[in-house]
Amino acid sequence: MAVDALATWEDTWENLPLDAVGAFPATVTNWLDARVVNFTFNPASLGGPVSAFTWAKATFQAGITNMIPELDQNIGVTILANAWRDAINASTINALVGSFLPPDTPATRFSVVSSTTIDAASVTAARSALIAALLAAQPNLGFPFPVPTELRTAFLSVTYTATGLHSLVIPVSLTVPGIAVL
Repeated sequence: MAVDALATWEDTWENLPLDAVGAFPATVTNWLDARVVNFTFNPASLGGPVSAFTWAKATFQAGITNMIPELDQNIGVTILANAWRDAINASTINALVGSFLPPDTPATRFSVVSSTTIDAASVTAARSALIAALLAAQPNLGFPFPVPTELRTAFLSVTYTATGLHSLVIPVSLTVPGIAVL
């Protein structure tokens, strides 16, 4: 399943009870988990059963545990972005056997995926963009309104590299940089 449409992120966010009485971290974490639980990275350069993503939900929640929505916007945004970064770095992504570089031929199809690595530079860039976008926004009831839009953008900005063998008789290594797209 691809990532939910932006309207789903925004509509479900609007209905969250964002109070500062203890439930905030769990509420936001569960909302985000519901958006990415079936998230599939689908890089433009890779086809087939591309990948499986396991989100580090507990890491994200731990990162925002002491966050209070009415807190200073700069501090709140930084806490949120750091929690997102830490959770992405603790998450796993796997390119699946059968993924391929288009067109699908034995020479371009992965028969063995030896590693799939989230690209640290893409996470750093996405975190920086998340912070910049949220700080540029006007707060909505003490919390930046574009949170769903910018978190979705951050997820879609994460790239990864898959390395493995193709399906020809003589093993040849393939390294494929990927990018999450709709």
